[in-house]
Amino acid sequence: MPFAVFATRLNMKNFIRALIAVCGLVLAGCTTSHPTQRCEYKFVCGDGNFLNQQVSRLASDGWQIMSVTSASTNNYSVVTLKRPQDGDTTSHPTQQWEYKFISGGVMFLNQVVARLASDGWQIMSVTPVGANYSVVTLSRPCYLKGDQKDSQHPNPERMAAAGKSAVKVEDLMFPASIEGKEYQLEARIYRPDDSAKHPFIVMNHGRYGLHPTVNTNEVNDYAVLNRALASRGYSVMMLVRRGYGNSQGPDSELKDTAIESGLEAAKDIQCAVAYLRQQRYVNKDRGLIMGQSQGGWAALASSTVRMEGVRGVVNLAGGTNYRQMAGNGEVTPAVQTHWIAACRELGKSAAVPTLWIYAENDWNHSPAYVRQMCEAFQSSGGKVKLVIKPPYGNNGHFFASEPDLFMADLLEFFANIGLTN
Repeated sequence: MPFAVFATRLNMKNFIRALIAVCGLVLAGCTTSHPTQRCEYKFVCGDGNFLNQQVSRLASDGWQIMSVTSASTNNYSVVTLKRPQDGDTTSHPTQQWEYKFISGGVMFLNQVVARLASDGWQIMSVTPVGANYSVVTLSRPCYLKGDQKDSQHPNPERMAAAGKSAVKVEDLMFPASIEGKEYQLEARIYRPDDSAKHPFIVMNHGRYGLHPTVNTNEVNDYAVLNRALASRGYSVMMLVRRGYGNSQGPDSELKDTAIESGLEAAKDIQCAVAYLRQQRYVNKDRGLIMGQSQGGWAALASSTVRMEGVRGVVNLAGGTNYRQMAGNGEVTPAVQTHWIAACRELGKSAAVPTLWIYAENDWNHSPAYVRQMCEAFQSSGGKVKLVIKPPYGNNGHFFASEPDLFMADLLEFFANIGLTN
């Protein structure tokens, strides 16, 4: 449908008001969406770079880009999209909040919310409207309160006043040799912008169900947390494992059991540790492995693999997909029982201390089951400290999007294992 025809189907006065409001935010860049029965019309207000970023993200999320029509004035464009087959999301920003309308089943909803949280959004609420429709309310990402709204460009003066370092960010591909095969793995480095050597952290992403689509923006995950750690003196690698993002290799982590899945991911992590220990900005004797969701489980499994320089592991809301799960990775009592047994096996050979952090209202991990997992790991020899945080938003599985909630727990653990500058 041509844009002019679409516009006439709206109340013209309201349409003009909305469009003026959108284009008034040109400097920061913004998008608004107006769904129709078959297509999505997304109004993108900003320069060409911002437009390209938005179109790239939409395409990587599974949208078919039908057309991009740029207006000759007002610095805005209209992107016409075809809805994804397995669901859709549309967004309507206001000045302080983002309201995302999500149409699809529960698994699709969880995947979208997980993606938003890993990108640094604070999940304020998830409100079901109907059997197959929800509204997610988000708080815009920010790095330090009072800084620029763009979390990628925090204010240096405010950081210095808070005793934090300026952060340097670098994207790269690095070689990984796994079982006789060579791969190029994608990563993003966050580190203090100085010439000193700093303790290193390998950060691991999660997984969106048993058979996720490839997210080419995977390396963007946990940007707020990674920057927060780097500003406190750590060299952080956001690792993208085989089969995810732009890393080479097949999807290697869907195994018959949770243990097999975790140990497969640990092979990628071991390569990341070896690479980091060779870098001039890294203290090779002080390292840590961290991850969230499936990445947390990957980190936990890595505690059983002896890696030079690694002093500990942090598991944030960890659990893993494995082939015997029902549906698209539904967490059932049978799955929880399987995870408990797997934790008992991992604890037998865990070589370093571990910190586990979960939230009370995690949809995937109830506190009762988490405590059983922890007790199983500990009873077989694993060293663990468990922290259960208060409820976070509508689903505590995504608390990692707000590092201030658990940064004190991290720093205390780091001090206890000697992971300090």
